[in-house]
Amino acid sequence: MPDAERGIQPAAAHPYQACVNAAILRKLLEVTAMQEATPPVDLDACEQEPLAFSGSIQDVGGLIATKANDGSVCYLSDNIERWFDIPPDPKTPTLDSLFFDNCDYFSHRQRSIFKGKHFLIANVTSNRGVEGDVMLSVNESLHIYEFEPKPSPATPENKTAESAPGFVHDSNKLPGSIEVEKLIRRIHALTHYPKIMLYRFLDGDAGEVVAELSDPGLASYQGLRFPASDIPQIARALYIDNPFRLIFDTQMPTSQVKGLSAEPAEVPDLSLSTLRSVSPVHLEYLGNMGVRSSASFPVVVMGRLWGLLALHAVTATPIPIAQRVAVTAMIEQRLARELMNSQINEDHALFNSNAERLRFCAKALIAMRDGDTDVPLPNGLFELVDCDALIVNLNGECIYRDELIEPEAAWAITEVGRREASRNVFKTDSLARYMTQTDALRQRASGLLYCSCGPDTAGPQLEIMWLKSEQTVKVSWAGKPDKVHSEINGETRISPRRSFEAWNDEIYGHSDAWDSSNVMLASKLMVAVLTRSVG
Repeated sequence: MPDAERGIQPAAAHPYQACVNAAILRKLLEVTAMQEATPPVDLDACEQEPLAFSGSIQDVGGLIATKANDGSVCYLSDNIERWFDIPPDPKTPTLDSLFFDNCDYFSHRQRSIFKGKHFLIANVTSNRGVEGDVMLSVNESLHIYEFEPKPSPATPENKTAESAPGFVHDSNKLPGSIEVEKLIRRIHALTHYPKIMLYRFLDGDAGEVVAELSDPGLASYQGLRFPASDIPQIARALYIDNPFRLIFDTQMPTSQVKGLSAEPAEVPDLSLSTLRSVSPVHLEYLGNMGVRSSASFPVVVMGRLWGLLALHAVTATPIPIAQRVAVTAMIEQRLARELMNSQINEDHALFNSNAERLRFCAKALIAMRDGDTDVPLPNGLFELVDCDALIVNLNGECIYRDELIEPEAAWAITEVGRREASRNVFKTDSLARYMTQTDALRQRASGLLYCSCGPDTAGPQLEIMWLKSEQTVKVSWAGKPDKVHSEINGETRISPRRSFEAWNDEIYGHSDAWDSSNVMLASKLMVAVLTRSVG
C-alpha cells in the first residue's frame, strides 16, 4: 500500500520528520518500580559522569525501547502504566503491536536509514485513550520511543508593550544581529520562556553570552563568561548528537528504565533520549541560578558546536515536542545558516585581499621543500597571519626561529603542535595549558597557531608556527569561577558556585584569540603547498 494511503508523511529533507496518525500503542509488559539512590553531588566527578547511562528519565513521559535487530521490546520506564493498560501476564510485544497501523513504515528495511537521528511521530493515542506525541531516536542497538502526553491548553500571558522583553547583544561578536534578534523574538513568542541567551564557545572551552532576550526584572548575563567546567566535554558531545535538551522541571522526580529480560539487564544507552534524567550536579547548578525549567538547543556551524541557544524560566515551563522541533528547525535553517554565511563572506573577502601574498608564500615554501636552499623565507608569512613571532621547521630541522625564543622552547612548542593538532592544524590562546613557560617565553609566545603538511612524495614535512605575545585579558564572569568546598557527613565535596553575579577578573598567560579567518588563511597556505596549487 502506498505511504499516502496509510496516512504517512513522505520523508522530508529536515531530519526531524513527522508522520501523522500513528497507530494506537498496544499492551505492554508489567514492570516493577526501582528506587534510585541519589548520589552525592561532586563537581570533580562531573566530567566523568556517565550522563548517557543514567538509567532513568524525567517523569513527564514514558519510554519504550525495542531491539534494533528484531523490534522486540526490551526496556520500559516504570511509569508507563500511567498512560497505557498493561496486562498481568503479557507476552513480549513487538514493534508491530506497538505501532501496528504503521508497521510497514517501521520495518527493518526502513529503520536502517534512521541511525543516529530523531523522528517525530505525532498525534498518537494510547490504548487508554491518552493523546500524545512520540519522539523516536535510533542507535545501532536500540530504537527508543518516548511518549509525552498532550499538554493541557494554556492561555499565554498577555504582555503589555511596557513589559515586552528587551534584546541586547554585542555586534562585534555576533554577525547578522538584526536577523538573530528577529529569530530569538519568534522563539520567545513560541515558547514563552522569559530569558533566552545565545551562548558562544570560546578558545579554551569557556563560553560567553553574546545576545540575550530577557523579560524586565530578570538578572542579565549579557557579556558575561562561563567557565569551561559549566558544560563538561561529555555534555558537549551529547549536544552534537541531539537536537535539543529540555529540563522540564528541576523539582520533577525521575522514572527508572528497566529491562524486561529475566537476566539482569545492562543500563541502556540513553545518549539520544530526549527525556533522559538530569545530572544532580546540573540540578544544583540550575537551582543556584534560580532556574526551574531549562531548554538548550545546539548551534552547529559547519560541523562544529559553535554555541547554544539557552532558555531559562523561573517556573515549570514545558515545551511540547512539536514546538521543540520547530525551534530546532529555526536554528538550523536560519541562525546557523546566518552565522555560516557571515563567516563564509568574511573568509572570502579576506582570501581575495590576500590572494597574491598567499601565492607568493606558497611558491617560496614549495621551492624550499624541493631543496632550493637559495630561497629566503617569505616575509609574507608575518603579514598573512597576525602574529608576533614565527617558528618554521623543514624535514625535522628548525630553519627559522624568533631570536627571543630559545631552541629548547621552540622544540617544546613544536611538540605541543604535533601532539594536539587535528587534521594538521592546532590553535590555542594559552600555551601555558600545554607546556611549562617562563615569564620571558609567555611575553613572546602565549598563543600558538600550528599548521603542517607532509611528509609525502612531493617533499618533506613542513611545520609553521605563528605565535602571539601575552596580553592581560579583562573578563567578567557569571559568578566567581572558583569551586565551592563543603563538608557533608564528614566528607569534603565540591559543588557548583552559589552566585552568578558579575565578577571581574584579569587573566594572565593568554594571547589575543586567533581569528577564524587567520586560521583559514594559514590552512589554505598549507593546502596550496601540499597540492602545489599556486596558479
